[in-house]
Amino acid sequence: TITEGNDGSINVTVTGGTTPYTYLWSDGATTQDRSGLTAGTYSVTVTDANGCEEEASFTITEPPCALTLSISAEDALCNGDANGTINLTINGAQGSVQILWNDGATTEDRTGLSAGTYSVTVTDGGNCTATTGITVDEPEVLGMTGTVSNVTITEGNDGSINVTVTGG
Repeated sequence: TITEGNDGSINVTVTGGTTPYTYLWSDGATTQDRSGLTAGTYSVTVTDANGCEEEASFTITEPPCALTLSISAEDALCNGDANGTINLTINGAQGSVQILWNDGATTEDRTGLSAGTYSVTVTDGGNCTATTGITVDEPEVLGMTGTVSNVTITEGNDGSINVTVTGG
């Protein structure tokens, strides 16, 4: 049961008529039961030993795409650091998944990231795709300035330093 899969099957049971029966499917198959089928409608004509015919149609469906992504990030601790992280959660995937980030990475979760915008496309076994993205930020550059007030008399103690911190 994967979107665009080929794991559908039809099991035909014939009653009445005179055996043996022959089977002719709309796609040319001649077996009673079918497997390895994709979604679609299949018709079969059953003919008994006396030439009596009965036709029936069977529809195989597939599940809809239900692939969803949620994403969160933790920013780099200091300006210029490469220690940001991204946590990607994949829900509703059919079968195995393929993950491709805009920077070429193929893992679900990410560590050691610099500030920047990251996007990811996930494709599942049913060929369903979902895309999302997030920005890893960093604080401003940490800076500092100071204003000095000198001592006004020899051996005085009225000097001061006023520090202003920026960024961070």
